[in-house]
Amino acid sequence: MESLESRTVDILYKAENGIAKTEKCIKKLREKVLKKEFSSNI
Repeated sequence: MESLESRTVDILYKAENGIAKTEKCIKKLREKVLKKEFSSNI
């Protein structure tokens, strides 16, 4: 049986990875939105 500590570390690792991926997606979306706003203002 897996110890609670190792499961917690695994969960934290997965959460950190998920957050990093989410931040990358948000950054890409923000760039797209900024490009759209910029091009529509010209």
